[in-house]
Amino acid sequence: MRDVDPAELAAIQAGTVVARTLISLTVKDRLTGNPVPLGFWMDAGPGAFNVINPRTGATEARSFIGDALISVGEIPLISDISVREVEVVLAAIDGDVQEAVRTYDVRNAPIEIHRVYLDPVTMVQVAPARCRFLGQVDTAPIETAAEGGASTVAISCTSTTQELRRRNPDVGSHESQILRSASDDFERDAGVVGDWTLFWGRKQEKAGQR
Repeated sequence: MRDVDPAELAAIQAGTVVARTLISLTVKDRLTGNPVPLGFWMDAGPGAFNVINPRTGATEARSFIGDALISVGEIPLISDISVREVEVVLAAIDGDVQEAVRTYDVRNAPIEIHRVYLDPVTMVQVAPARCRFLGQVDTAPIETAAEGGASTVAISCTSTTQELRRRNPDVGSHESQILRSASDDFERDAGVVGDWTLFWGRKQEKAGQR
């Protein structure tokens, strides 16, 4: 069951709110490798909202760029570990979008999709926005439209549950174990223990003895 803020629930039930979608991306600087946070929202002009960080549970103030987010695909609301896929479409003509996909590296960038509820009169958010999707970017191709059309960036996103299905190719070995801790010799004899002869219940016989 989804946890909903009481003020948010009351406003939804009363029909006195409007919903907007917020997108948070953490791309990388191609030169330094440093993370660069970017935000887009489905409305005009810049926006500043409080959102709940799905990784820490803390409420954070974030800024979002308007006029660039075109659409967000349907987000399956499921409670199992199935891998979810969502498409986010941005306007390629927007300068901030161009910077995100050309100046910065968007590959495997962490992405969060929040929904924020606003008062329709004041456009002030009712409660901190909660995350509806947490994952990473798979692909972000720039689709150049024909003359008179609209060029877009269709970001394909995959939920973090895919990490639960990832296989670890590593095997139990002394060499692998000491990479984690140089003093950990738990796997020291892993490669030869299968050849050991163990004497249970009697003394080990010396060569030539019966």
